[in-house]
Amino acid sequence: MKRFDFLVQTMLILLGLILGLTSSVNKEFFGMILLIQLLLGPWQIISALFYIGLKTSFKKGRQWHLIISSFYLIIIYALANYFKRPDPLMIKIALTIIPWSLALLYYYITWRTTFPKQEKSSSFLPHLNF
Repeated sequence: MKRFDFLVQTMLILLGLILGLTSSVNKEFFGMILLIQLLLGPWQIISALFYIGLKTSFKKGRQWHLIISSFYLIIIYALANYFKRPDPLMIKIALTIIPWSLALLYYYITWRTTFPKQEKSSSFLPHLNF
């Protein structure tokens, strides 16, 4: 399950990266990036809730990710209701930079749980375990 979660996140993030790098050529890619976010965000939230329920490693990191993500969504909702005509640059930053930062943070957490660091063993008699 961990590897499947990692694979789905990797594919969505790579697709978003490719579209982001080529968005200067085609302006419609911005909408596609937002669509990828609409797939990646809920996927990561469901994944975090699932793994918190299983009490796996990096539970604190997943909890913090959920708290920060919830706080971000509340702020976006409040700002959308407060500003009737926000600056287009601020919209792009609020809808892309912050969510992708959160997505990459959770991707790092998933990476660390899927591929944990191997403890370096001593080179002295490596076939013996004490």
